[in-house]
Amino acid sequence: MKVAITDTTYAADGYAAHLARRLLAQGHEVDLYCRELADDPEPGVRLQRIPDRWKAFEFASAWSFDRWLTRRLDLDAYDVVHGLSHSSHQDITSARQPLLHDQEESRSAAGDDRLRRADPDGLHRKQLLAIEKRRYTPGAARKVIAPSRAAAERLRQRYALPEETLTVLPNGVDTERFRPENCARYRQEYRERVVCPQEAFVVLCAGNGFRRRGVPALVEAARAIRERGGLPGGRELRIAVVGHDTQRSEQRLLAEARARGVGGALKLYGEQPLSERWLAMADVAALPSRFDPFADSVLEAMATGLPVIASCEVGAAELIEDGRNGLLLHDRSDAQALADRILRLASDPEGAARMGAEARRTAEAHAYDRHVEALLALYEEVAAAKKRSLTPA
Repeated sequence: MKVAITDTTYAADGYAAHLARRLLAQGHEVDLYCRELADDPEPGVRLQRIPDRWKAFEFASAWSFDRWLTRRLDLDAYDVVHGLSHSSHQDITSARQPLLHDQEESRSAAGDDRLRRADPDGLHRKQLLAIEKRRYTPGAARKVIAPSRAAAERLRQRYALPEETLTVLPNGVDTERFRPENCARYRQEYRERVVCPQEAFVVLCAGNGFRRRGVPALVEAARAIRERGGLPGGRELRIAVVGHDTQRSEQRLLAEARARGVGGALKLYGEQPLSERWLAMADVAALPSRFDPFADSVLEAMATGLPVIASCEVGAAELIEDGRNGLLLHDRSDAQALADRILRLASDPEGAARMGAEARRTAEAHAYDRHVEALLALYEEVAAAKKRSLTPA
């Protein structure tokens, strides 16, 4: 097949790269349309760089990307055109980002006003919303891929997408990069790097926008654990947060942790490369987050062989069978329930290890190779439908 992939940015460890690599390996032709390159594309990928003459004006940059594709990209020149980002001109749309309404609702509830301050006139928002409406108008794309049932339901409710257009396909994970062997290889080194005791019980939360990701609930859970007498055997609890937020938000969280008597437990490490090594440092991964269509960090932790505590509002939580390959948090703000789950895993290392092994098995079922296999079946369906529509009766 001849496939076009469109995305705003290309990076070697990004989804477009994983997809292109596997399509090429199976003998398909791949053209990449993108605006920014963090890395060079895979050998064999034909690159079409989309100009960004309006880079200084964010609202115009979003508009020009979508307009360029709509005017210049001939859908009929390809068996399939797969859009991954803010564009409305494709055969298959991947709904990997939250809907704008959901983003704004989540940020507002978490007290995050960065979008409003960065776009006081609302021009960027208007462009993104216009593109989103075109992107999800019924009939605009032959198929829309949602990474979870929850994400599909939100698309259905907001844009009345018909059942036959929506396909649920969970995101894939690089099971070679994220693997249980990383723990033996990197745990000691990375704990030494951040001056974390080797015997500490480390709960890692990865993601940007700490209040939306549920870090305050982890702080409250740490206080609840301290009030119950601490972890078994007197082990030190460390809440390790990897990601970024505003300096103001970070300072507020640290102050809240100190006020609750757990200032020493909360550590903010900022954005970090080599996320597989940071996961290897942890005993447990936790994401008591507000709604996210998927949250790759959950599946990456599972691939690493870690037991995961995830809010039911996270799309990837649909892969978790409570008590078998992870633990679900039905109310993301329930700090006592979160403390119960952390204590359960800290009190039963063998049970936690079994849970982590089951998590790895679940992740293997969603490895990129299997993900692309399912995606190719969808490509073939769409390509056949296109061919029928182009063939004269």
